[in-house]
Amino acid sequence: MIARLPGLCAPPLGCIVGEPSDMRPVLSHKGKQAIAITIEGQAGHSSNPALGVNALYPAGELLVWIRDRAARLATEGPFDPRFDPPHSTLQAGVIRGGSAVNIIPDRAVIDIEVRSVPGQAPQEVTAEVLAELHAVAARSGVRASSAEFSSYPALPPPEGDDLSRLLARWTGQEPLAAVSYGTEAGLFHAAGIPSIICGPGSIARAHRANEFILDEELEACRRMLLALSAEISAPA
Repeated sequence: MIARLPGLCAPPLGCIVGEPSDMRPVLSHKGKQAIAITIEGQAGHSSNPALGVNALYPAGELLVWIRDRAARLATEGPFDPRFDPPHSTLQAGVIRGGSAVNIIPDRAVIDIEVRSVPGQAPQEVTAEVLAELHAVAARSGVRASSAEFSSYPALPPPEGDDLSRLLARWTGQEPLAAVSYGTEAGLFHAAGIPSIICGPGSIARAHRANEFILDEELEACRRMLLALSAEISAPA
């Protein structure tokens, strides 16, 4: 869709991404990249570990490095005080490996993500992880590879306040400077379209069992859309 926008009869005035923000306009968010790291060793019977190459051990070595690099991001920055936490983050979220206790595991997969403040691309941090991955692989005699499975750029602070003033008027809420979660607003901004986040629901209730949106939150969103429609359709 973004690729087709230049062919429209007129450029969009802006993009409102309806992620849960308690109907408060949000001006900026972090960028993200998530990758799957695969380490491949050599299977064998556990009665003689020397005849195989255990993929879990280099995976564990890499995990410790990821933990320590994440700690350095928290202490060394770069920092942006508009965010909580005010720095880029790195974490390993999922690890898969091994099939039975009596088999030398020949494969381990680690899913990691980076969430970066504006001004630091998440790919900068994942590049460091991948450099360490290949160093670990060379020392351990394993094969290593990686694949990206999600990515979006940060949404930096807006250059003007036209869109934020409109949303403030339509919602009755003052804009929030930044959030640490991310949306496709960064993609629309990168395509040259002013973008902002504003939607019903709370991020505190997201990504967990029994997510919900209150009736009054939906009603607030309806009022905002009606105000938007009335303004853009009014005669000049």
